[in-house]
Amino acid sequence: MNDTKMNKGVKTKIRTFVWLFLLLGLTTIGKAGQPLIMNEEGTPVVWDNSGPIILSVEEGICGRFNNAEVLNLLEENLQTWSDISTASIDFEIVNGDFGAVDGCNYTDLLSGVEGQTTIQALATQNDGVNPVIIDNNGEIIEEATGVDNGRYFILGFANPDGFETNSSDVLTEIVDGQAVFNCYCAADENGNVINEDCEDFAGVFSDNEINFTMIHEVGHLLNLDHTQVNIDQAQDDVPAGEQDDIPIMFPVSINPSLQISATEDDKVALSALYPSSQFFEEGNTDSTYCKVSGTLLDTFDEELECADVQAENIDPNLTVSFTTGTFGVYNTNGFCESNCGHFELFLRPDEVANTTLTINDINPNFTGGSSIGPCVTTQLSDCSDVEDYVANCNDNDSDTNCQACIKPVTLTLNTDGDLISDLLTANCTAGQVVELGQISTESVAIASETAGTHLRKNRLRVDSPASLQALDQGQMLPRFAQNGLECSESSSGASCQFSAHDETSYRVILGLGLVFGLLLAFRVRTA
Repeated sequence: MNDTKMNKGVKTKIRTFVWLFLLLGLTTIGKAGQPLIMNEEGTPVVWDNSGPIILSVEEGICGRFNNAEVLNLLEENLQTWSDISTASIDFEIVNGDFGAVDGCNYTDLLSGVEGQTTIQALATQNDGVNPVIIDNNGEIIEEATGVDNGRYFILGFANPDGFETNSSDVLTEIVDGQAVFNCYCAADENGNVINEDCEDFAGVFSDNEINFTMIHEVGHLLNLDHTQVNIDQAQDDVPAGEQDDIPIMFPVSINPSLQISATEDDKVALSALYPSSQFFEEGNTDSTYCKVSGTLLDTFDEELECADVQAENIDPNLTVSFTTGTFGVYNTNGFCESNCGHFELFLRPDEVANTTLTINDINPNFTGGSSIGPCVTTQLSDCSDVEDYVANCNDNDSDTNCQACIKPVTLTLNTDGDLISDLLTANCTAGQVVELGQISTESVAIASETAGTHLRKNRLRVDSPASLQALDQGQMLPRFAQNGLECSESSSGASCQFSAHDETSYRVILGLGLVFGLLLAFRVRTA
């Protein structure tokens, strides 16, 4: 067995967008830039980082890359996360734990995939192996997802797939994960397709796309959610050279060659889950950050969830975010019952003077698989788009014309009349907690279960065979259409396009409604 161990810190202009989706059949609470999977108590679930996360890599090739080069490529991409000094996370790459993996035996290693029996799925959840499979001919991608011609447009998937629970049946730790990367349409050394039939579908997978996909997917494997920080740089009219500050975990890759470097939002997201001694410890003046917390209220003094709170810095690369409701306590129907408006941000004390706190609605395209935060099927509207939005609402939510919405504003005062800027300036020092208290907004919260369509991500359940009923590949295309991606079958396979962006070509990372929420990287050609 050949082992390659990573030491700590092991480390073009493309106007093509990549949409990153996570469609979980049994999904989870998440927040912008930070945890994806939370347990029933509102606590993020993480890997044990007292030692490296061991990834067992298949002895396969990836296009023009031989196995040794594949190992080096993966090691380099993992380095993006392990190099973050305020986080403590490391990986060990093991090569040779199992033999060749193909369409006949992938179900013995992967969990929650098509073609797998209930017994196989349960057996692989907590088997102590975190397989990384290199699918050079696309066979596993198609068999595992049930998608015909998937080898031409699915880049790969990765996810946690096994968890420990305590005596109260509450998730406590991630213990298993998996990843599959498709190299069938990988580029040759000149950037051209190796397999010419790829040209009939979505074309070549560039090296930048493969690198970005690996890094982003490993982020989800580590339990990171999406973020919409610096969404203004993702607009069509922004030059490619001015997109340096879009996070790795942004739902859309505007330029994969630029989004392989961690921004402050990526760094804080990882560090909050796997903190090193340099990150934050209350009272420790050697900490890099202070911790800022508060609670957003709507115009009726109800706690406001699904609002994107950002600490916007004059240097966009230092902007960080949090979606309210992430640490909320939710009932079995997915509705928030407490801690719904809470937010937490970690700020560098020497940057407080350059920082402004704001709230924004989450982009309405970021739903379903590309969702950010607790709201998944529909994000709250911008209140400016809702006529008479306050007049249509009352505090008991009996008016059916009442529509929950977010009014984007700069946060200036708390309900005690204190200036937020003064509180930050006076109290944000290394290792200190800054309590901002309650902050009123002119937004309208989801006040009760009768509020309508803003359904939340439910808790992930992995310990019941009944949960495997979520394996429903037949719903894939309708789910795509519901979330803005219109798909149809043709003689050449699936043809998909975003209704809001008819003339733009996309590479899409989509997650099917699988029991463990496989992160699937799709590459599609628009009409």
